[in-house]
This record gives sequence, C-alpha cells and structure tokens, in this order.
Amino acid sequence: MSSRDTSSDAARVQLELLRRTSGARRVASAVELTSLARELTLAGIRARHPGAGAEAIDDEYCRLVYGDDLAAKVRVARGRPTGARE
Repeated sequence: MSSRDTSSDAARVQLELLRRTSGARRVASAVELTSLARELTLAGIRARHPGAGAEAIDDEYCRLVYGDDLAAKVRVARGRPTGARE
C-alpha cells in the first residue's frame, strides 16, 4: 500500500489498523464511502445542470457511472427516449 502523500510509517499503521478491523466494519465502511461518492457525484451533476429535474439527474448519473451505451438502454427500459432531456 504505497501512496505519494503518506509516509511509510503512517502506511504501516494504517495497514495494521485495517487488518484489525472486522469484516463487518470493512463492509460498513465500503457502503459509507460508496454512498458518499454517490452523493458527491449527484451534487456535481446538480451544480452543472441547475435546472435539471430528477429524471435528468438520474439519467446523467447513470451515464457517468455505467457509460453511454448502458445508460441509453436504461433510458429506453424506463420509457424515455435516449436523446430526451428533462
């Protein structure tokens, strides 16, 4: 576990703490970080598209996370044309 902004000593301590952490706590941390990443991504979309409605924001999130091709398929499955914007 090497990082340019973390000293070797700090990395060793971090790794030891991670090894002591229970599996359940690791999963909980992953869920928390995933939720935070999703919220930050949605906030960025809202900031870039201030007039966008909920569907358009959801579509853009899907596009960013899963790519254009899958996002287009999801839009069609939801009954929305692939080129439409809210």
